Amino acid sequence: MRAWLFMLVVSIVSATASRRRGTHGISNSHPMSPNDLGLEASDNDDLEFPPESPDPRLDPRLADLNATALLRRLDQRFNPHMLSVERPYSISSREYDFPFRKNKHGRLVPKHPLEMPKYLKGGFKSVTMPNGKKTPTIVQSDRLNLKIQTTLWAHTACPVEFRWRDLGKRFWPRYIKSGSCVNDKARSCSIPPGMNCQPAAKIKLSLLRWFCRPRRACSWHDFELEVVNKCECKCPKN
Repeated sequence: MRAWLFMLVVSIVSATASRRRGTHGISNSHPMSPNDLGLEASDNDDLEFPPESPDPRLDPRLADLNATALLRRLDQRFNPHMLSVERPYSISSREYDFPFRKNKHGRLVPKHPLEMPKYLKGGFKSVTMPNGKKTPTIVQSDRLNLKIQTTLWAHTACPVEFRWRDLGKRFWPRYIKSGSCVNDKARSCSIPPGMNCQPAAKIKLSLLRWFCRPRRACSWHDFELEVVNKCECKCPKN
């Protein structure tokens, strides 16, 4: 792994020198979106539900949709950032969680520098040889070392695309924010290529589900649903 990192260091050093002879800025007139970089979301939110009868007589009545009572039942389990009782205004839009933003020069900079991945924190000022000894590299400048770390971080970072989903009237709240991993159509997230962005963590949401049992009354039941909220660059699943 360190071998390809070293090769990339050499290429970045050369690219840095060439960039000093010109400017390569990105317009900062609108917020950054992975779609601007040729990225697309994959269908990996894994929201699957068992089939139900479409009979409308099994739907909750208006009296069963008392928001005050249902909200009291969920209490502190209600997540206002991921759940919505009313139809969200931006239900057709997309939100992106990406660890980088564009600065005033149009360049990508980390939102939270202290959250740099562990495999990059060691830096590239030296390489551990097979005999266990560390050998200095051509990267001895702290500034250049940070640029290489940031470049690799941005290249391997995996954005999460969030969109609102309408689960229907048999769920309360019926609107949830679901995440999916974004992959670049033109390149892999890894160096060397071969990996892609896949779900790495999920958040558990508590809501209520209207359920009718045979020969029994219909009622609300506690229901938990997991949605993707973090993605990482991983090997493809077999």
